Amino acid sequence: MSGLIGSILATTNALKANQTAVQTAGKNMANVNNANYSRQRVEFGISGGISESIITQQRDAIINSKIVAETSVSGSLDAQSNIYRQLQLILGEQIIGNVDSPDTLEGSAAGDRNMQGISTAISDFFNSMHALSTDPDSVPAKSVVIAHAEELVKQFHSLSSDLDKLDQDVQRAINADVTKVNGLLNEIAALNSQVAKIEIQTPGAAHEYRDLRQQKLTELANYMDFETTEVDNGQVLLIARDKDANEVLLVDRARVSNRLRFNESSNELFFSSHTVQPLGPSPNATTFAIEGGRLHGHLYSRSTTDPFGGTGSIGVGPLARMREDLDTLAREIATQVSTIYDDPGNDIFFFDDDANADAIDLSNVTAANIQLYAGDGGAIPPLNASTLRATATTNSGANEIALAIGELSTFTSPSLRGNSFTGFVSEMATDIGFELSNTTKLLENQALVMSQLQDQRAAVSGVSIDEELANIIRFQRSFEASARVLQVMDELLELVTNGLVR
Repeated sequence: MSGLIGSILATTNALKANQTAVQTAGKNMANVNNANYSRQRVEFGISGGISESIITQQRDAIINSKIVAETSVSGSLDAQSNIYRQLQLILGEQIIGNVDSPDTLEGSAAGDRNMQGISTAISDFFNSMHALSTDPDSVPAKSVVIAHAEELVKQFHSLSSDLDKLDQDVQRAINADVTKVNGLLNEIAALNSQVAKIEIQTPGAAHEYRDLRQQKLTELANYMDFETTEVDNGQVLLIARDKDANEVLLVDRARVSNRLRFNESSNELFFSSHTVQPLGPSPNATTFAIEGGRLHGHLYSRSTTDPFGGTGSIGVGPLARMREDLDTLAREIATQVSTIYDDPGNDIFFFDDDANADAIDLSNVTAANIQLYAGDGGAIPPLNASTLRATATTNSGANEIALAIGELSTFTSPSLRGNSFTGFVSEMATDIGFELSNTTKLLENQALVMSQLQDQRAAVSGVSIDEELANIIRFQRSFEASARVLQVMDELLELVTNGLVR
């Protein structure tokens, strides 16, 4: 009698196990298009003589870790590619319009207008000086020189302004990314808490929360690089490193230990346990040694050899490098032209660095402040068509100043890396184009790597409709068989019970 009842209990457990298996297969089919879902399986076993079923997930921790790492690489390359495209547009002939979101930086460099290229403006200026040298007393020719000089100044100002706008957009993007990162850290900590609540009694049972946490980790990797370690009750530690390679705990189980902070002036990320302002010599060891993600790409674009941007800073990232190159170009043009044009006795200059005639310092000329000489407000008038000199002599028809300035079109300088003025602009454009092309190729290669990893993950964790349909049929038939066995057991039990009564 007891054996019969035991068999009924065992068959009942088999019914439940097969029902669970059918439901699990149905859940798998419902998530066939969910790339973040890891398929579930029912494992059957016997514990204490009673059959039982355990739901497990099909996941590969190594593949998931690689996907996170490669996502971080892709995020950095994508951010850099966007910056290179904007710089190429700024330096080129065509400028496109602003966008509403700072996240993409697409078209954020300048307003809706067309502008003449800086190389064309340089050529037009020196060509107008050549034309003036052929007719040095011509007022119309002098007017053309002044017009082209003003256009050249305007081009430098526009380029500098466009770089400022792009830099501001990059800073906004970094701040937006930092906010997103801190939000994801909170979400991951909360998911750790949910996983722990479920797995404190049943390890590995928090399937949906584990999938969601993996999704958030991959999303976080798009913004920054990090390390993870699984600890008690299925929770993870999320770790970053400072510039001394020390581990900094960002998420400790269900608690966010550190959040990110961005210091715009030093172009560095800090952890909230440290001061926002950098201390001591630069670079500061307490800053985040970020090496991947969108944050890395954006920070790199602004980077210099001195994070504080002080005297002697050298452009390393593309945005900082173009700003430095434009300042060098403006300074060299102002210096060479003014050196020829200058009247040592009266300090008459062609270009100036500001409106203070008593403190002219051509070494301070930048693309943002270059201007035509404004005079001293007294005896020396500002530069214009009527005051422009083609010669330092009183001889009518003399043209040595105009001729010498015109011949600067072929002048080369070590400051311009051995290039002429227009050759230097061409090199700048070529460098940006090369970097964009190289980054694009790296992104294409990265896309192949990600595709292969996703395929590997799908082979382990993905859902096959054919397989799940077969499982549903198999477990349904097993359920029906168990139900038939239970029915027979019930009939036997009824027979035994009724027989005993008689």
